[in-house]
Amino acid sequence: MGDYEEYRVTPAFWGWVIIVVICLALIGWGLANYALVRNAPRQWDYGALPEPPAGSVYTTSQPPAGTPPQRQIAPLPNARPLPAGEPQASREGKP
Repeated sequence: MGDYEEYRVTPAFWGWVIIVVICLALIGWGLANYALVRNAPRQWDYGALPEPPAGSVYTTSQPPAGTPPQRQIAPLPNARPLPAGEPQASREGKP
């Protein structure tokens, strides 16, 4: 009955050797990537948009009276203003 391949049993030693070889291959692959792939230079310039007056809870100045707030981001090219009298919540469910 031991003549068939499905009845052959791999010894425990070789089972552990296969597991250790796979683990060492994965660790070696990770170390090779760590050694060969370099980090990109970091750029810490996050100040693209200025903070509007009174936009922070820590501000001490008041915005000028009578002037509308400045837009930080330009409107989208296909943006349309909401029709007067239609609240924002009712448009959210529409496709």
